[in-house]
Amino acid sequence: MITKRASMIRLMVCLAAFVISYLYALLTGDNLRGLFGWLVFLWLLMFAEWTAFVWLREHIGRHCYWVIPSFVILYYWVGVMIVDSIPGWSGLGAAIFFLFTLAVLAGAVVFFFIEMIIYRVYKKKN
Repeated sequence: MITKRASMIRLMVCLAAFVISYLYALLTGDNLRGLFGWLVFLWLLMFAEWTAFVWLREHIGRHCYWVIPSFVILYYWVGVMIVDSIPGWSGLGAAIFFLFTLAVLAGAVVFFFIEMIIYRVYKKKN
């Protein structure tokens, strides 16, 4: 299956991004504080979610196309429940954090669907 090759390419791109980020931290002394550290964290989260979607596709087949949106809705629902339980400004901070992680999850879903479209086109050519 081409997704294993694509997973290796995705892994290499992710590792290259981490090497660049660590070289940046080494040369500038930034230690990945602030916004840059969060971007690295969100990049890793997107990679993990994307790889999980590919794993679901390989293990449960076409049914993953309805499991993944269900996962996104469940993630949103759990985030709303957590944010509702936190009062005041801390609740606002948690809401902003969950919006960012939900955007990362949506990006992982989009990239997964793009990868599956590329897989279908490649499969039809061979």
